[in-house]
Amino acid sequence: MRVEDLKRWHWIVIGLGLGLALGYANARPAEHRMPKARQLLPPLEFEQALHAPAVGGNPRIKDIVVYPVSDGLLVRMNLLTSEGGFGGGGGGDKWNYQPAEIFALKPYKPYIPAQGLGRWQHSVNPNTPRKAPAPDYTVISYLRDVAQRNNKVTFRYAWWKEPKYVMAYWTLGMLVMVGGVWPFVLNLLIGAGFGRKKEPEPDYDLDRFKSEEQAKVATVSAADDQELRAHVDQLDHDLEASISGSAPASAEEQAQAPAAIRTLSAGPVTDQTPATPPEDKDYQGDFYPVAKTTKKGRP
Repeated sequence: MRVEDLKRWHWIVIGLGLGLALGYANARPAEHRMPKARQLLPPLEFEQALHAPAVGGNPRIKDIVVYPVSDGLLVRMNLLTSEGGFGGGGGGDKWNYQPAEIFALKPYKPYIPAQGLGRWQHSVNPNTPRKAPAPDYTVISYLRDVAQRNNKVTFRYAWWKEPKYVMAYWTLGMLVMVGGVWPFVLNLLIGAGFGRKKEPEPDYDLDRFKSEEQAKVATVSAADDQELRAHVDQLDHDLEASISGSAPASAEEQAQAPAAIRTLSAGPVTDQTPATPPEDKDYQGDFYPVAKTTKKGRP
């Protein structure tokens, strides 16, 4: 079968299968891989940047997007840094945003509480044991708690990266593109002369469903048909001749003629049963007469 001969439902099935395969391949949670263009921040520096004051009205972190990955959450952001690095340790006056990211395990154990450091606390010991506020506490929960106290902290969750949504839009997209758009484009290309034209389908012939007897009759040759017609004409001629009485009977027909039928007389019918003398009967009885046969020679 050529590509031009495929029906629309063929392309729909192909698009559905292709969409499921690509959706499954892309829906699996990806392992954490740090892009070369991004800086991997330690969680402590990420939290310090969240709670640090703005520089010239610009927040230290912006464009925060949280992505689901295989064993945690990936947080990507733009971090405001100076020529001397985060915090301006090099004394540079030029600040710009650089892409950065952190990888947060579940549950997330913050270094700095969401409400920030105490009034007299200015630093955090990285070796201090940390504890998650709840068993299901994640970096999303931490960002949400920080955003309640600082309205300049905003973030988004990449829900479109979840496996169920990845499967859905890949399958639907390939179904629309391969099963709907591609057959239309293919027909346009064939009509414009860029491909072989489709061969016209034969008309639907009901004679294909003839029975075996009808098929045998249909295969009778022209010579057999003429012979049959001649035989029918001869039978018609013999029948007309027998009705009109003009044709003499053959010798074989005269030999097979039946014998003459005897004519019945019209006289009265007589009873051929021999007559018997009537028996002597004696009628006796107290209440009603009963016929009793009287044998000869007895009183």
